[in-house]
Amino acid sequence: MELAPIKRVVVHDAIINLIKSYIISNSLTPGDRLPSERDLAKTLDVSRNSVREAFKSMQSQGYIRISHGAGTYVSDVSGFTIEKCEFDAGFLEQILQIREMVEIYSATLLASSKKSVNLSELENIILREREKDKMNDTSDLPNIDFETEIVRLIGNSLLYGFYFNIATIWKDFWKKNGCTVLNATSRHEDHTNILKAIQNGKADKAAKLVKAHLKGVQLILK
Repeated sequence: MELAPIKRVVVHDAIINLIKSYIISNSLTPGDRLPSERDLAKTLDVSRNSVREAFKSMQSQGYIRISHGAGTYVSDVSGFTIEKCEFDAGFLEQILQIREMVEIYSATLLASSKKSVNLSELENIILREREKDKMNDTSDLPNIDFETEIVRLIGNSLLYGFYFNIATIWKDFWKKNGCTVLNATSRHEDHTNILKAIQNGKADKAAKLVKAHLKGVQLILK
C-alpha cells in the first residue's frame, strides 16, 4: 500500500496539532504571541490558507485570539495537552504523514545544501544503534533520533520544535504498547543509505530512501 497524498483536511488537523504542541513545549500562556501565518506556512511547507483555516478553527474553540494587523495570541491552554491525543489508527496515520512531509523536506534540503554541515552525529547515532542492538538493549526503543537529527541540522528552530514534539508522541505510543516499529537490520540499512545519499549530495535519492523507509513503517500500521 502506497502512502497516500496528504488530504486538505489532514493537513488542517496536522497544523492544529503542531500549533498545540508548539504552545505546550514552549510553555506559552494566554497573551503570548504565536508565529505569523507566513512564518508557519514557510516552516511547515503548506499554504497560508491552510494555516489561516487552522487558526480560525482554533479561535472558534477559544484556544487562540486573532487580532487583525496585530498578530495571533494564545487565549486558553486549559483545553488541550499532548497527553490527551488519542492514539487510534487514524491519528497515527496523521503523525506518519507529518513525518513524511518534514523528513523528506529536511533530508532533501540537507543533501542539496551548499554549506558545510557536520554530519558526524548522524554517523554516531547509527553506531550507537548497532551497539545497543548487539547487546539486545531495547531500553530506548523505539527511537527516531536519526530522523530528529536530520531535522535539527537544517537549522530551522521552529520546524525542529514542532518535529521534536511529534517524535515524542510517536515514541510514547510505541513504548506504551511494548513494541518497536522496524527490525534492527532494516533500520540500520535504511539509515546508512540515507546518510550516504546526503553525504553525496543526492537530494532526489535521499528523498526516495526516506519515503521507502517510511513505507516500511506504514505497512506495520495496516
